[in-house]
Amino acid sequence: NNKELDRVFAEANTDHNDVLSLDEMLAYMGDYLGYGDAEIVAFHGAHGAGAGVTLDLLKRHYRELNPYNIEDKMHRLVVRKPGAFGGLSGVDMHIEKCTHCTLLVCDRMEQALVDELKDCRVLIGPCSASVHLRNCDGCDFWVATRQFRVTECTNCRFYVHCHTEPVIDGSSGLRFAPLAAEYPGLSEHFEDAKFDPSKNFWNAVYDFSGKPREANWRIQPLDECETLVVSFNRSEQAPDSPAPPITQEALLAPPLTSEES
Repeated sequence: NNKELDRVFAEANTDHNDVLSLDEMLAYMGDYLGYGDAEIVAFHGAHGAGAGVTLDLLKRHYRELNPYNIEDKMHRLVVRKPGAFGGLSGVDMHIEKCTHCTLLVCDRMEQALVDELKDCRVLIGPCSASVHLRNCDGCDFWVATRQFRVTECTNCRFYVHCHTEPVIDGSSGLRFAPLAAEYPGLSEHFEDAKFDPSKNFWNAVYDFSGKPREANWRIQPLDECETLVVSFNRSEQAPDSPAPPITQEALLAPPLTSEES
């Protein structure tokens, strides 16, 4: 709302000159609110060229910086740093209609809904309830969640930590592997979400639309697996992860069974 944006502008404008410089936005929105540098630079370049971002411009275009939504992006790097959601519980994240983007959500959430992505790389921090992906093509996902569902997706790769069996429906050309990602604070977020790093149902996939002799998913080969490591400027904390490294033994291990799915 306008009062909240008035407060944000006043706190960020340390020069008290009624415009936000790029340095002011990086210091406040990047280091304090948890936005990624690339996103702030793009916002300032689009709306603050010249003198800087005025309060009116911030109010008019702030929706582009909504912490809980990422939408309609192309060839962009978008980041939510640890703490971007202020430690709130019950946060729902929505990501939709992005192409050729890298989207890094490095905070803990309740659930995430992802829709209509193409050729994107996406990291979703621990979700204590669920992650649902729909209508995605040619994407790589690194996800930690309690429940994981994939609907109408094609040619996607998933690095998953999941506390119940992943469910796919109407999808094809999928590949699965255990979570292989690091960012500063990921281990703490696992603890906050009450996730057990040793309990991972990543390969216990249930395919609603599966047919005999026609596989819609397979295990990602070890030599094609990728570990995503995220670090941040102006951060003293090193990337970490509680998840064990991917090995051939882990990829060949039989799936666990769960009473929750």
